[in-house]
Amino acid sequence: EYPLAEQLKLLLKTSEYLSALKLLSEYEDKKSPALLLVEGQLLMQTDQWQQAELRFKQALVQMPDLLRGHLALATLYHRQEDYQKAQNSLSKAISLGASDANQYALLGYLHMQNNDPHSAVAAYQYALMLDADNDDIRKGLLFALINSHQINAARNLLAGMLARDPENSQLWLQRTNLAMQASDEQLALSSIEAALRLGEQKPSTKLLAMQLHLKQK
Repeated sequence: EYPLAEQLKLLLKTSEYLSALKLLSEYEDKKSPALLLVEGQLLMQTDQWQQAELRFKQALVQMPDLLRGHLALATLYHRQEDYQKAQNSLSKAISLGASDANQYALLGYLHMQNNDPHSAVAAYQYALMLDADNDDIRKGLLFALINSHQINAARNLLAGMLARDPENSQLWLQRTNLAMQASDEQLALSSIEAALRLGEQKPSTKLLAMQLHLKQK
């Protein structure tokens, strides 16, 4: 396979995906799992989803615990919005040793898409432990906490997010929503006023601020 691999490397370097696929289709020997994964990735690049899935599965028949094979399938299913299959493949990859923060964050996202916010919380928390400065993971965790009705935990997380980014009007609006859920209208008013000071202009936001002001009188 070495001469083929060298040829493929040159074609991939110049993004000649169709030429690379042609080269692979003409290869007559049995393809290794590594070659099947490359072919699958190329098929995905050219939107040949069913053929790509087949190559990844062929690689896994030869090597069932091939971590990269399960990750490739997870990526394919995610792009196709088949979230349950994507979650199953990603969970298998993690069980085999995948431990990147982005992989755990994706698992959290997939749990949310599959209506399992409690599992999403666990995945996002682990992702945040691996990448403590990632604000996108924090936003995912916040959304999961809210949807699993862990309001106090959500409020605590949001307080930390506001400390990191006090000029973010969307975070102040989220604080308003959480305060309203807790029937804390005074906190809701101070939060929505902060959002308005930072440039929030939606009529619905202004209307809620007016209503909260009237209730305080």
